[in-house]
Amino acid sequence: MPIQNYPRFLTKASKTAQQLQSGLPIVGADGVSGDFNALKVNTDGSINVAGGGGGDATASNQVTQINLATTGNGSLSTIVTNTTGIATASNQSTIITRLNTLSINSKWQTLASKSFNAGSGTHTWNLQAFGGLYAVKLIFREAGIEITSLKDKTGTTVTSDYLETTGASIIVNAGTEVLSKGKSADDLFSELTTAGNCHFTAYYLTDPYITA
Repeated sequence: MPIQNYPRFLTKASKTAQQLQSGLPIVGADGVSGDFNALKVNTDGSINVAGGGGGDATASNQVTQINLATTGNGSLSTIVTNTTGIATASNQSTIITRLNTLSINSKWQTLASKSFNAGSGTHTWNLQAFGGLYAVKLIFREAGIEITSLKDKTGTTVTSDYLETTGASIIVNAGTEVLSKGKSADDLFSELTTAGNCHFTAYYLTDPYITA
């Protein structure tokens, strides 16, 4: 076969120089644009792969791969740092506290009630009922009831915490509701003093308060 019919190497990768007068060029991805072009031959006869291709072992690709690995390790370190201590005692304590709070709040829907009623005069009502439970809510059923004192479980007067007036006396009407703030096991109503006709209903947690 005449020598002019053998495949020839181009010395420059170019889309415009792929056709020879005779023979066929050897083509491949040029490693820069990713296009298939005639391969470039170096002066020593080797094929030029400058720029590298996806994943080959050129120095530039190795540097890129090392940088990517370093970035990945940094991300893993951040993830580990952010998740470290999930099961620590302090975190468990926080979780338990929140669960107890949810448990306490859910119990406010489990109530028993007792009705109180009296005519004119001053009356001090012991709000304990059902074997020692303390009231958590009071609803008044009559107009013009005068409240002179409201005490919590410890016997501390908490009237001004729940009832406020600009007049000389505190008057509640039918439908007035007083609900314990429930911040501790002592935030329960133990005693109420009224003047005049009085009718009210006290409500009790059937499942006692659990300290968070």
